[in-house]
Amino acid sequence: MFARFQLIRPLNLLFIILGQCALLMHLIESNAAIQGFFLIFSTILSAAAGYVINDIFDIKADFVNRPTRPLVSGKISKTNAIVFYLTLLLSSLFIAYYAAIPGLLAVVVFINIALFFYALFVKRTAIVGNLLVSVCVGMVFIVCNLLAETPSILASGIGIFATAANFIRENFKSIEDFAGDKIASFRTLPVLIGSKNAMIATGFISLVFGGILLYRAIYPITPEVSTIAWALIAIIGGSAFFLIGIMALRNPDIVTAKKLSLITKFVMLIVIMLIFLL
Repeated sequence: MFARFQLIRPLNLLFIILGQCALLMHLIESNAAIQGFFLIFSTILSAAAGYVINDIFDIKADFVNRPTRPLVSGKISKTNAIVFYLTLLLSSLFIAYYAAIPGLLAVVVFINIALFFYALFVKRTAIVGNLLVSVCVGMVFIVCNLLAETPSILASGIGIFATAANFIRENFKSIEDFAGDKIASFRTLPVLIGSKNAMIATGFISLVFGGILLYRAIYPITPEVSTIAWALIAIIGGSAFFLIGIMALRNPDIVTAKKLSLITKFVMLIVIMLIFLL
């Protein structure tokens, strides 16, 4: 049971739950809470299924990159992991269908298909793999719009932020996983151009993203959102990613990539918690 719990990366799922709850708190009335629960549950199960199938296809690389993962360490068999994946997948589809929220089933189907093909072969390609999984992360926030009376700029904005922030983090993770990915013949950006050059490229991307957030701090994201609260999010998030970019450029090595991957996740958590203040 604990091995299955490790497979689904509960901390990452908690981030998603918190973000969706924060958004839905602004978008829906209390009488739609049940539908909100179904929306969160179905997307969480989809994300969990994605983590499991990713570990199934990543066994060879994880022998070097993450030898303590459940499948690599033998805590769970590949067959049991596949059964667990199918259970999560089918459960996410059933709940999305049962919820009868227009558009939810289509989104959940898309996320599950995208994460399957990401794990199967897209992850092994430079840029495209990291971008695809990051779009899926952004969609779990944008999907909250399905319960809003009108599409929310707030949900869309947070979805775009999550996509960009996760893309930067995935790039750092690719650099961190350079050794195992090279052995597994993955064509990730660090494998193609070298970990140092990939680190420099990611540093510049982070600088640009941070700069955009800082620039947007003086422009309210939507009239319904507190200008001060939004400025706080943009300044904190923008400053953090600007500093992350500087750190990546100053020390473009694998050790720094590992640290910045964790810092990026922490920044994303802070931004998610600040949504409750909007």
